[in-house]
Amino acid sequence: MSKIPKIVILGRPNVGKSSLFNALIRRRQAIVSAKAGTTRDYITADLIINGQLLELIDTAGVDRDLKLVTLGGEMESMQRLALEQASAFVLVLNAREGLMPDDLAMIKALENQERPVIVFINKAESWPPVAEFYKHRLAPIVVGSVTTRQGLNELRQAILSAVGLLDEQSTLSAQIADLSVCIAGRPNVGKSALFNALIGQKRSIVSELHGTTRDSVDYLIQRPNGKLIRFIDTAGRCQRRLDQG
Repeated sequence: MSKIPKIVILGRPNVGKSSLFNALIRRRQAIVSAKAGTTRDYITADLIINGQLLELIDTAGVDRDLKLVTLGGEMESMQRLALEQASAFVLVLNAREGLMPDDLAMIKALENQERPVIVFINKAESWPPVAEFYKHRLAPIVVGSVTTRQGLNELRQAILSAVGLLDEQSTLSAQIADLSVCIAGRPNVGKSALFNALIGQKRSIVSELHGTTRDSVDYLIQRPNGKLIRFIDTAGRCQRRLDQG
């Protein structure tokens, strides 16, 4: 089986990365919130475009204060792993706010690496991007809005083109997981540690803090016999207790 391309969504907190992730896969998997730092792990899902199977990765937001956030070291480690595995990047910018210092820092870093980068200027339904958004060497640039779905089809085609699959025939039938294994249990019984052990790498954050895993995290592996197995680490289920008396 050929390697499944990994598409990593990047951007500072609250530019709409998780909303874009959900819109591209056409379901809600990543938690969307106005609170910065909502996405802690990097979250993956199958992305099917024109019958081609890709892996879409939603990363935790990158900013200069990341190291000061609770579990910042773990978050940074997960982010680094996602970046190393990327076949291409989608950098999300916010048309309403313009280019911020963290945007410029990420643009500079992406300009100095060799993998394809697609820039998606989000929230442009009533805020056309100004000239400053085009003063860099990254291309292509797609202007749109997750809310109105503007530009999403153009973005999907740009993703296929970036990984060389725009004119390829569908390979979906050969790459569907043969077995999906969901790891469930109450908080802090070791679900994430077991998940990491099964896939052979550190993909879920392990902590004594309840609620560390906020989104489900899944990973696709191929066995020596060619079979595909998807392991899914779920967020712990908490039972609410009502105090009486």
